[in-house]
Amino acid sequence: MEERAKYDDDRLSALPDDVLLAVLQLLDAGTAVRAGALARRWRHLRCLLTDLTIDVADLVPRSPDPSSPCQTVHDMMTAYTAATAWFLTPNKQRSIKSLRLTFYLVDSYLRSIGDAVAKSGGSAAGPLEFTILADVDVLTVNDAERAMLARRFMSFLAACPVAFSGLTRLSLQNLCFGDSDISDLLGTCSRLELLSLSQCGSSSEDMLLRIDAPTSSFRTLEIREPFFHGVELTNVPKLERLFCDEDVVSFHGSCPAVRFGHVPCLDDVYLSTIHLRYYYENPRELFPAFSNLRAIYLNNLGTHRLVGTLFILQAAPLLNKLSIKLYQPFFIPPDRYDYNTNTEGETPKFEHRNLSFLELKGYAGLREDIKVVRYIWLVTERAACLKKIHLLEQCPLRNCYGARCACHVDEPHTTLLSEALSSRAASSPEITVELINVPC
Repeated sequence: MEERAKYDDDRLSALPDDVLLAVLQLLDAGTAVRAGALARRWRHLRCLLTDLTIDVADLVPRSPDPSSPCQTVHDMMTAYTAATAWFLTPNKQRSIKSLRLTFYLVDSYLRSIGDAVAKSGGSAAGPLEFTILADVDVLTVNDAERAMLARRFMSFLAACPVAFSGLTRLSLQNLCFGDSDISDLLGTCSRLELLSLSQCGSSSEDMLLRIDAPTSSFRTLEIREPFFHGVELTNVPKLERLFCDEDVVSFHGSCPAVRFGHVPCLDDVYLSTIHLRYYYENPRELFPAFSNLRAIYLNNLGTHRLVGTLFILQAAPLLNKLSIKLYQPFFIPPDRYDYNTNTEGETPKFEHRNLSFLELKGYAGLREDIKVVRYIWLVTERAACLKKIHLLEQCPLRNCYGARCACHVDEPHTTLLSEALSSRAASSPEITVELINVPC
């Protein structure tokens, strides 16, 4: 009776398990742990949760007192390891649908985390994600520290093969990989679909990231702020998406060139154009790597390089979308131009039957830039099925008021672009212009 009276006083705890589970599923890991500590009625429910996100940041108490001592990484990982074991207690009544873990790469806790994942069964059919953080100062960390962290990670991988075998997404940062590390990683992570590398490098002699994974299910590669001198995709038959961020110059001043080998499923590419510098001199080598490409996003391109991107269009016959981000050039007087002059011999002649959308992002006045207008003219000449051209320009006004700003009013005068395309057929593509008050 006394226990029942407690439940009557606590209306929330008196709710059925399925309702409480729905509530608990909405809480972050730290709040769920505290709820279990305060109410015994909730404690068994953590073994029934099927979608789990356990982030070390959620387990750090937020003190309103700024003078309170900060927790060390070891304090945080002690709490995290205990919480992970608590949430992942094996239960025959539960089948985990998704599991996402974010934690620090600290030696003394890694084996416990890996064992907890393995014993729980992980996420046998659904997403299993690790985001592994490096406890380093990104401004002062050096290659020796990155190499040490990489060795620590590879030891973790070797010690917990069962946990890693079910992994579908892996995010790593500040590691310096050895020659065979990536191959060993992809060999162990047989279900891995996405690999994200942030501020990572290579300790090989040529400092190249080579990926040769003919049997891997690996589909997406993300590279952010790299320390590699180059990326070679030797044999990645299931790779569909490649992302290399636009911050192309690393802290070491290196700009990795990307080389494509056997990547027959490559569908979506996001690159800075400097990553493709090898292909500016060897354009024919892009085919067949781009033969199935549907969308490509190019960043940090100067207008003097625009015409050179036609070789990408030629190498990607199935391309539907081409998006290019331009940087501000030096001022060029807007004199008139004959758009059909000297194109013979300068630019490849071909017909493209699939490109339907062309997007150019950049500075104010794209419609009046001679090189931009000429490029658009050349693309429309080759892309017979082009339906839309979208220009995203930075608003020239310092204080833009959105849709009510004067910059959004249609300009009555004829622009260089409209004049250049006026001679095109009646089926010429739709041209839209969007102006924003932040850099594109």
